[in-house]
Amino acid sequence: MKIKGVVPVLLWAVAGAFTSFAEAPTSDPDICERHHLKMTRQEVAIRYGFPGARNMAFLNAAYAQFPHSGMPVEGGCVVGDNSPKTREVFVCSRCHAEAVAWLKQYKEPESKVESRTTARSQGSVAVGAN
Repeated sequence: MKIKGVVPVLLWAVAGAFTSFAEAPTSDPDICERHHLKMTRQEVAIRYGFPGARNMAFLNAAYAQFPHSGMPVEGGCVVGDNSPKTREVFVCSRCHAEAVAWLKQYKEPESKVESRTTARSQGSVAVGAN
C-alpha cells in the first residue's frame, strides 16, 4: 500500500481547512469576492477566549454575508504572553457597513437562567427549574 503520496495531500487539505475566511483566496486578493470592490489592508484586534452567543452568531453571518468586515478576528481559546494582539487583514467597505448594520439589529437570545428567573418572579414554575 502506497501512503507516502497521500500524506502531503492530506496535510495540505487540513491546513487549508483552517485558513481564515478573512484571507480567502480570490483571483485578485485585494478585491472582495462578494462585493467586487477593491479592499484595503488594515490592522484589526485579535480576540481570545470562547466567543459568546452574539459572537458565534456574528461569525456565522460574517462568513456568509460580510467576510471582509474588518471587525476583530478570533484568536482561539489559548492566549499567552507572546500571543499577537493585532492582525493585518483585507477590509471591504461594503462588508464593514453590512457588519455594522447586522450588529445594530442583532438581539441577544434570552438565556435559560433569565427564563427561569422571569418565570419564578411571575409566579409560574419553569419546566426543569430547580
